Amino acid sequence: MIRNYFKTAFRSLLKNRLFSLINIGGLTIGLACSVFIFMYIKYELSFDGFHANESNIFRVNTVQNNSGEINSVATTSPPLAAVLKNDFPEIAAVTRVGRWYANFKSGNTFFEEGRIYAADPTFLSIFSFPLALGSLKGALNDPSDIILTAQSAEKYFGKNWASQKLVGKSLSAKAGESAFVFTVKGVLKPIPGNSSMQFDFLLPFSFLEKFDNAKDQWSFNSYYTFIQTNEQANIKTLSRKIKSEIKRYRPQSSTTLSIQAFTDIYLNSNFAFNSEFLNTGNIKYVKIFAVSGTIVLLLACINFINLSTASSIKRAKEVGLRKTIGGSRIQLIFQFLTEAWLMCTIALISSAFLVKLLFPAFKILYGKQIELGYDTSFFAGVLILYGIIVLLSGFYPAFYLSSFKPGKVLKGLAIENKSTRLREALIITQFALSIVMIIAAIVISKQLNYMQTKDLGFNRSQLMYVRLKSPEAKKNYRLLKNDILQQTDIGGVSATTASMVEVSNQTNGIKWEGMKKEDDFLMTQMTVDENFVQTTGVKILTGRNFSANIISDSASYIINETAAKRMGMSGNVMNRKLEFWGIEGKVIGVAKDFNFQSLTTAIQPMVLRYRPNEWHFNLLIKAKPDKIQSTVKLVEKLYKNYDSEGSFEYGFVDQALNDQYKAQQGTGKIITCFTVLTILISCMGLFGLAVYTTQQRTKEIGIRKVLGAGISNITSMLSRDFIKPVVVAIFLASPVAWIFTSNWLEDFAYRIDIDAGVFVYAGILVVSIALVTVSFQAIKAASANPVKSLRTE
Repeated sequence: MIRNYFKTAFRSLLKNRLFSLINIGGLTIGLACSVFIFMYIKYELSFDGFHANESNIFRVNTVQNNSGEINSVATTSPPLAAVLKNDFPEIAAVTRVGRWYANFKSGNTFFEEGRIYAADPTFLSIFSFPLALGSLKGALNDPSDIILTAQSAEKYFGKNWASQKLVGKSLSAKAGESAFVFTVKGVLKPIPGNSSMQFDFLLPFSFLEKFDNAKDQWSFNSYYTFIQTNEQANIKTLSRKIKSEIKRYRPQSSTTLSIQAFTDIYLNSNFAFNSEFLNTGNIKYVKIFAVSGTIVLLLACINFINLSTASSIKRAKEVGLRKTIGGSRIQLIFQFLTEAWLMCTIALISSAFLVKLLFPAFKILYGKQIELGYDTSFFAGVLILYGIIVLLSGFYPAFYLSSFKPGKVLKGLAIENKSTRLREALIITQFALSIVMIIAAIVISKQLNYMQTKDLGFNRSQLMYVRLKSPEAKKNYRLLKNDILQQTDIGGVSATTASMVEVSNQTNGIKWEGMKKEDDFLMTQMTVDENFVQTTGVKILTGRNFSANIISDSASYIINETAAKRMGMSGNVMNRKLEFWGIEGKVIGVAKDFNFQSLTTAIQPMVLRYRPNEWHFNLLIKAKPDKIQSTVKLVEKLYKNYDSEGSFEYGFVDQALNDQYKAQQGTGKIITCFTVLTILISCMGLFGLAVYTTQQRTKEIGIRKVLGAGISNITSMLSRDFIKPVVVAIFLASPVAWIFTSNWLEDFAYRIDIDAGVFVYAGILVVSIALVTVSFQAIKAASANPVKSLRTE
C-alpha cells in the first residue's frame, strides 16, 4: 500500500511537470531562506550565553535627572562598586571595567591599540574567559599585570607564542609622554565571536584608576560596573533597593541607578548618549528577519495550496474512480499527503545544496563570523520546520480533494467554484505580503540615502582624517600641520582630538554662569585648533572663532546651539563664564548644531575648547576633489617624518560616516533580497494559475476568437480576474506597511517622512509585474489557432 502511494505520487509529479517545478522551486527557496533566518536568529540570541554565570550577571546603569530631562547612560563612577558590594548581601561579586588607549611596542614598531580593558580581579571569575596560559590566582592584582588574548599574543610574540614561556615576559607601552612596562600574567583563549565583549588586552583596574586619577571621585562617570548576584537573589527587589544608592552617599544628587541583565544588553542597548562600549545588535532586526523569512516560506506554501486546488477538476475524476472501486477518504488523504511529502523532501534536499552554495554570500552580507554548524538544535529546528511545511502545504489540498463526491464528479458536475474564493484570498494574501516587503525595501533605501546625503552641519566631502599615533607625532602636530599646509593641493588642515566620526568624549562636572544647583549633565567635548571652523565648514552663529593671536583663547570655549539651550544661555552668550575641568574661561561663540554622532542619535550638547599646548590625536585635512590619491601619498610621506616607527592610518569622514550604518545597510540588502524572492515566488504561483486557467478555458477562447474577439480582448479578459485580487492586496497591505516602516524609522532621530508616493510606486510596480506575468500566458493562449483548440475539444 505504502509503495503504491509513492509510485502514484511520483507519477503525478512527472505528469504535472510545470506545477511540480513551481511548487518544488518555491518550497526550495522558502526552506533555504528559513534556514538562513534560523541561523541568524540563533546566533543573535546566543550572544553572551556562554558565560557560566550568565543568568546572574547584571550591569548597573546611571539614570540622570537634570531639571526634568531624563537620560540613561551605561557608565558609572569608580566608588560605586565597593559600596554596592558592601550594602547589598544579594551581590556576590562586583567588577569595574574601563577602557584605555595606548601604543604597544613590538620589536622597533609601536602599534596603537584601542581595545584595552581594565578590570578588577573579579572580572575573570564573573565572566567566563578561560586562560590558555597562566593562572587566575593573583591575576590583575598588581597594577603592572597584563593579560593578552590569543590574537594579541600572536601579534606581539609571534605565531608560536603557545610554545614560549610568555608568563613573566615584559611588554612596553606608551600613553602620552608616559612609558609603561607590563608583566604578562596569562593569555586568554580566543574570545568567542558571539561575545559582546571584544578586547585585546586586560589590565588591572587599579592601574587605570591611578592613571585617570579618579579614585573616590563620584563625579567621574566614565567606568562600567557589573554585578553577580546570588542564586537566591530577587532581582526585582534588588533593582528597587539599588535605585537610590547614590543618594545615600551624595544626598544632593538626583541621579538614580538601574540594573540590566547582561545577556539583555546586546539586543536591547539604547542610550541617548553614545556611552555603550559593548558590541550591540538590535532586537528589531531579529524580528524583521524572522517575519521576512516566515513570509517567504508562507508564500511557497500558498503556491502549493493554490495550484493543488486549481487542479481539482483534473484530479476530480481520479478521486471519483478511486472512491467508486472502494478507496476510502483516509487512503486518499494519505495519497495526497504523500505527494506533498515527496515534493517537500525534494525541496529540502535542494535547499540544502542552495544553502551550501549561498552561505559565503550570506556570511558577507551578515558581516559576522558565523559558521555553518550542524548541531542538534540546527537539525531539530530544520526537521520541525520541514514537518510544518508538509502539513501547511499538504493538509488542506488533501482534505479538499478527498472530499469530492464520486457521483457528481463522474457525471461531470462542476466542483471548481468551491475553491475559487479560497484561491482569490490566497492570491490577495500573497501579493499583500509582497507589497509590504516592496514598501519596506523602498523606505529603507530612501532612509539610507537620506543619511548619506543629509546636511550634517559641516562639509564632509573630501575631508580626510589622519591618526597621530606616536608621541612624537602628537607632540609635533603643529610642525606636521604646517608642512601639509604648504602643499598646493591642500584646502585646509586642523588638529583635533576626534575625527568627526561618532565623537563620544562625554564628560560632566562643567560649570557655567547661571547654573542651577546640581544641574549637571553629560556634554561631549572636543579639543580643536583655530583652523577647525575653516577646514570643516562648521558655522559660527554668534561670536567668533578661536584665534592663535589671542592668548586668552586657551581658556575660551565655543558651545553648540543645543548646549546653549540646555545651559539656559538664551540671547547674548558672549563672555559668559564657563569652567571646564577646573579651568575657568568664557564662552566666545555659539556654533550651529552639527551631527557628530550617527543619525540614530539626536544632537547632544557639545563644547569645543582650544588648547594649543596639549596633544591632539587627529589631523583633519581638506583635499581637492581631483587630488585625492596624490594627497594621501603626500600626507603619508610627510607623516613619516614625525613617526618613522608607527603605521600611517587615515580615512575619509564621508566614508566612515556611511560605515556607521552597516547594520542598517545589511538590513536593507537582506530585505531587498527577501523582496525579490517574495515577488519571484508570487509570480511563479500566478504564472502557474494563469497556465492552468488558460488550459481550462481553451474551448471558450477558441469560440470567442471564431466570433471575432481579438487578442487584446481575450488577453484583457484573462488578465482581469488576476489583477482584481492584486489591487485589493494593495489597499490591504498599505496600512500594514506604513505601521511596519514607521516602527523601524523610530530608531533614527533624523528620518524621512513616508509619503503617498511610496505606496503609489509600490502599487504600480506590483500591478505591472502581475500584468507581465499573466499577460505572457494570456497572449500565448489568445494567439493559438482556434480551429485546433476546438478540434481538440
